[in-house]
Amino acid sequence: MKLIYCSILCILLSSILQRHLTADVASVEGTCKAAAARNRAVNYDFCVTHFLRHPWSGDVDERGLANIAGTLAIDAAYNGQSTIQSLLQKKPVDSATVSGLQHCKALYNKMLFTLADAVDNINSRQDEVAKNCLTMAISQAKSCEQGFIEARKKSPLTQENTEAIGLSTVAMTILDLLKHN
Repeated sequence: MKLIYCSILCILLSSILQRHLTADVASVEGTCKAAAARNRAVNYDFCVTHFLRHPWSGDVDERGLANIAGTLAIDAAYNGQSTIQSLLQKKPVDSATVSGLQHCKALYNKMLFTLADAVDNINSRQDEVAKNCLTMAISQAKSCEQGFIEARKKSPLTQENTEAIGLSTVAMTILDLLKHN
């Protein structure tokens, strides 16, 4: 008899806990739609696609989505670093490209720390500090791209820069949504 009561109690508690945990889960599509409406720089499809690739995106609230976007931006920065290393080892054909890659290498090193700070501040609910960090990361990625434009060279890091900028913008906009909710 005690076993039956324990089983019923466990099922009841599990049901209550499940309801409580899912009550605050944010909709990826809804959050991306709100972010795109709030900030023209947020691309809805980009936002949804990146979140749906992440296994936890369906189980978190909006702050969790901001964290995921920041973490994905860190991944993009690591990919940028890896691309830079690979290109520098291949010995680019001209000094302007080498110079651009060296410039971007320094920026990406800073960007990794900046984005890590952003994620830490998202987690500790220091949203204004996190948004400042995300703004700096966006600036660093744009500066990398601008260096190639000024040298009149095609940037080999456009994809990585676009990812870092896009994901940082999504994280920053979600934090802005939290402020106004």
